[in-house]
Amino acid sequence: MERGPERRDVRSSWLRRLLRATVVGASEITLAVTLVAVLTGIFGLSLLVLFPEGSGLSDLYSKIVRGARDPQGRATTIAEPEREGPAAVLKQISRSVKDRPADSVAWQASRVGMQLDDRHAIQTLARSGAVVAIGERDEVRLRENSLVVFQYAEREAKAGRSRTSIVLLGGGVEGRLGAGGATALGIVAGGAETELRAIGRTPADFRVTANTDQSSTLTVLSGKAEVEVGGQSVKLAPDESVTVSGAHLVGEPVRIPDAPQLLEPADREVVYFSTAIPRVALTWAASPGAESYQLTVARDAAFGDLVFEQKLATTSFVHGNLTPGQYHWKVQAFAGHRESRTGNVRTLEIVRDADAPSLEVQIPESIDAEQLTVRGVTEPGAEVLVGQESVRTSPQGGFEVVIMLKRGVNLVVVEAIDGAGNSSYRSQYVEARF
Repeated sequence: MERGPERRDVRSSWLRRLLRATVVGASEITLAVTLVAVLTGIFGLSLLVLFPEGSGLSDLYSKIVRGARDPQGRATTIAEPEREGPAAVLKQISRSVKDRPADSVAWQASRVGMQLDDRHAIQTLARSGAVVAIGERDEVRLRENSLVVFQYAEREAKAGRSRTSIVLLGGGVEGRLGAGGATALGIVAGGAETELRAIGRTPADFRVTANTDQSSTLTVLSGKAEVEVGGQSVKLAPDESVTVSGAHLVGEPVRIPDAPQLLEPADREVVYFSTAIPRVALTWAASPGAESYQLTVARDAAFGDLVFEQKLATTSFVHGNLTPGQYHWKVQAFAGHRESRTGNVRTLEIVRDADAPSLEVQIPESIDAEQLTVRGVTEPGAEVLVGQESVRTSPQGGFEVVIMLKRGVNLVVVEAIDGAGNSSYRSQYVEARF
């Protein structure tokens, strides 16, 4: 009977410990749930920041596959065509290119040869590009800072052609469509669905640009093509473009500006330097009607490895950071949304030369005359100075000049300066006895 209170105290202590453990466990669970909710909110906010509010990919995809709205705003339903295979195949990449399958939320580094399935997104970053093959003959080239979503290739039995669709969410694409309208390209850009197809017996090279005012501009560079949007259609000849806004064509086809003619440096010119990186002036002729120009410099002829690209209001630019190597450069003209062809491409090479030019001079120690003929040979292309006078050299670097002497001892100095600024000197005392 004396142990009764002790047992009650033990039971009370055990109940207190159990209650304390229950409260702590509940607090930890509540804290964990709260933490998950906060992290989910932060992730959602990040998505809103990285991808601003607008039409989602699924909405745009639905618009392509299931139909759009007619000009009166009524919903239309289009039966989904027979799918022929993957939307496209990634044929070539340059620098930073990422992709995201439809069933993934994470972007991954792209690889050449991968198949792009339905709603597969491709994104090129700054100074990057990608080439995507559509079918056996057609292709689309993504320009830098572009985001494109591809849809399955479809067979339109009634029209007797294949149709591939893309959603252009930013940037621009160029490409080629096969002759005869065998392939049609559906394009969603600037809030409108446009269809582009080649007409005639030759393929059509085209360009599509998503403009900052929510419109898009379609240009035909070679061949002929037909553009259809909102029940309207227009045919484009080479070097013609049309702008689409909403579900309407904006005006008639307009000719694009002429490609600027490149002036300096000459094609395949070599610029030498010794220590400081040279400042190279790139110049071109003005294009009639052009409002601005885009200068592009790359390390490869395909302009995949971009070094410099910038819009300019002038017809020249001085680049002071071209390290040794070979470069290719081009200029395009802009008039509003219209963009010229690329035009000619020139090659430029930057070479570091820290070696002084060779210099051999023939000067006698004495002469019984008032005139002295100085002969010599130096590095081809080097400038030669005898005293303060510039001397013409042959293509092989040879030179010859007659100078006047005074009676007595004369100091004759010959200097050769190469294109990098390196110089060589030769001097000789000559006694003139006359």
